[in-house]
Amino acid sequence: MKNVAIIGSGFAGMTAAVLLAQKGYRTTVFERHYRLGGYGHSFRRKGFEFHTSIYKIPSQWNGLMEVMDITFGNDEKMFSTSQYIFEDSGAIISGGNPEHQLIEKFPESSQMLTDFFTKMKDVGELFEKIFESGYSIKNLKVSEAQTYIEFSKMTISELLDKYFGDQTRLKDMIMATLDFTGDNIALVIPVSLKAVKPDVVDQLPIGGAPRMIGRLKERLIQYGGKVRLREEVTKLEIDDSGVCIRFETNKDNYENFDEIIVASDINFFYDKLLNSNITHDFKKQDYAISESSFSVWLGLNCSYEDLCLPSETVYYSLANKTWDLLSVQEPLVPTSGFLFISGLFSKDPLSTPKGKSQVCIGLPCSMQYFQQCKELGLYEEVKAELGAKLIDIVSELIPNIRDYIYIQEIASPLTYYSYTLNTNGATIGYQKNKNFVLSSKRHKNINKSLRNITFGSQWTSLHAGVMGAMEEGIKATNIVLKRYGHLPYDYMEKLH
Repeated sequence: MKNVAIIGSGFAGMTAAVLLAQKGYRTTVFERHYRLGGYGHSFRRKGFEFHTSIYKIPSQWNGLMEVMDITFGNDEKMFSTSQYIFEDSGAIISGGNPEHQLIEKFPESSQMLTDFFTKMKDVGELFEKIFESGYSIKNLKVSEAQTYIEFSKMTISELLDKYFGDQTRLKDMIMATLDFTGDNIALVIPVSLKAVKPDVVDQLPIGGAPRMIGRLKERLIQYGGKVRLREEVTKLEIDDSGVCIRFETNKDNYENFDEIIVASDINFFYDKLLNSNITHDFKKQDYAISESSFSVWLGLNCSYEDLCLPSETVYYSLANKTWDLLSVQEPLVPTSGFLFISGLFSKDPLSTPKGKSQVCIGLPCSMQYFQQCKELGLYEEVKAELGAKLIDIVSELIPNIRDYIYIQEIASPLTYYSYTLNTNGATIGYQKNKNFVLSSKRHKNINKSLRNITFGSQWTSLHAGVMGAMEEGIKATNIVLKRYGHLPYDYMEKLH
């Protein structure tokens, strides 16, 4: 059976590694860091395990794990809800029935909301039809094709403007309820509403994303696969026919791999790894790195019940908050109108010591502001001041939180990378914005000039998060399987 090297050990790389190993391929994962997981990382401090990026995953992750014969029982899961709290409009429960909640908040706009969600349902059904046909629109009616193209070319902001005009608060609440930003492509709204069932809460396995990665590693080793940590692929040698015949790492040289799956940053692959003049068509300006985060992790000397959070995760409105900091003249401009506050992992016995709790606070913001502060010699002062300010905001929800603090860890966008291991400290990788989705040069899973190299990661996915990465891992796997005449994995039904 063929030897396959996989560059990168995030959810895409590990999914591909396990699936190919299940089929008898000899798979080896190369990871430059000291542990597996990509941005599904965590770190330990004084008995706490703090999670850096992943606090919720759509429930379909269970189905994709089942493709690899991995299951988690209900007693191995944490179930959670999220709330968006607005200063002037109460709370909206994320993952509940958004139409009913919004009509209750905005009864004067009930007909517009009904028309909007009816349209979203129709477009969601249309997309499912396209999805099941392998993303082909050839068999659509003219009107269906026109609708699909229209939603593919609009942003969410443009779509909401079309339906709700100048009702800014209503539009903000719709985006918050669905957990999107205005520059996302409009098509993600009907697709998400189709996928998410009303009143189904989010879930994660106990132990969070690292435990999922751990189970993937166990399965890989069981099937004879290998993992090479702290071994970075540094150069690939491509012959004149476009075949990778050899590659180097910081530890060794390899000539025995028939296939390479790149489950890491595409820019790094083309800019740093290739020894040839093989190029790409994708336009780098369409691959905008997502915002980073200023994050505070708190280990607390109290129980989760003592926190009295309204839900495990809260998105707290920053309306009317000012961001003038004493240590620097230029005010900070957050890239989101909500502060992320989560006590979810307080419920996780693998992450939080008995009788204690933990809270993660995240403020989406750009790296540039903190780079300027560093150049001015004010970085440490700004970091400390902003950390204290975020705790002050959280104290509006948890009044005595400062009295409970046992341990505190802070990461700015300049250091967030060391916690998440994502390019430039990005929270979700590349933004799935309009330019990215519609780009005719967007990188696909193959480059026809490279005959035994397949791509599968966030950088080829239209979807953000764990689900998008796992699906790309499966797609890359199926390309390799078809190349050698083996049946691909049929995973579509697992996404429903």
